[in-house]
Amino acid sequence: MKKKLTTLLVLVTLSLTGISAFGQDATIKWTPVYDGLSYTALEASEPLQKIFVARIDTSKAVSYFVTERNTDYAPDERETWRETTAGFLKKNDLEVAINANFYSPFTAQTIREPGNSFLISTAVSDGVVVSTPTPDFPTFAIHKDGKFEIRAYEEDENLDDIEQAVAGSKIVLKDGKVPEIDDDSIHPRSAIGYSADQRYLYLVAIDGRQEGYSVGAKLEDVGKALLRVGASEGLNLDGGGSTTLVFKGSDGEPIVVNRPCNGTVDKLRFNGNSFGVNFNGELKTELKDGRK
Repeated sequence: MKKKLTTLLVLVTLSLTGISAFGQDATIKWTPVYDGLSYTALEASEPLQKIFVARIDTSKAVSYFVTERNTDYAPDERETWRETTAGFLKKNDLEVAINANFYSPFTAQTIREPGNSFLISTAVSDGVVVSTPTPDFPTFAIHKDGKFEIRAYEEDENLDDIEQAVAGSKIVLKDGKVPEIDDDSIHPRSAIGYSADQRYLYLVAIDGRQEGYSVGAKLEDVGKALLRVGASEGLNLDGGGSTTLVFKGSDGEPIVVNRPCNGTVDKLRFNGNSFGVNFNGELKTELKDGRK
């Protein structure tokens, strides 16, 4: 009886604070952007963080898309053609997109211009393998039956059942818990995650390297941010100056809602690949460009 009363007290306390038993912040207000696509901007302190989140209702998403193979494709050499995530969204007529895999070559020149890239670990676009897995860089996969999965894939693992996939550096949320990660570095971050019932998919951008505005996040902070918005599983993607979360505006032009640390209104990093989602219906809310 005492145990039951203690459990009840904990649940009531969580309810009063707006925090669910799974860590989700029930007080978050979501702005509808398209039917099935919502947005929120959050803040955190210690360290100072600006967090931007797209929430995708998977029952209303029309399709998902990952950067396709380069027309002059060669594995581990010319896998994709670098483009900004904003350019990726506009070219493919998507409603929301985020940068994805780590990539190479990565130099002061290649991040500023289009060109050939090869990706670090798994990438699949419309069922076509763009880059093969590396076990140390886990994969977010959408299977052909629509189910999501985040895990490490072996180098020779069969990918025939995967429709879309991207890869990141670390799993930051597993079964609703943030794992211990031996990495205290603070950077801008991008991440992808989904709810326990797979009803919602989340795209997260955390700005950084901008004192007085947002300094960035540790990997554990990324897991906490995903948990806060409702995810139970999460993967850290390429970050730093690559971090870009973009929506389609009323005129069809991309709106970058975060403030990339090396981005201006007309200059964004050219990334190895990106992940995006398409929806039907009219725009409900015009968002503001975070760089202005």
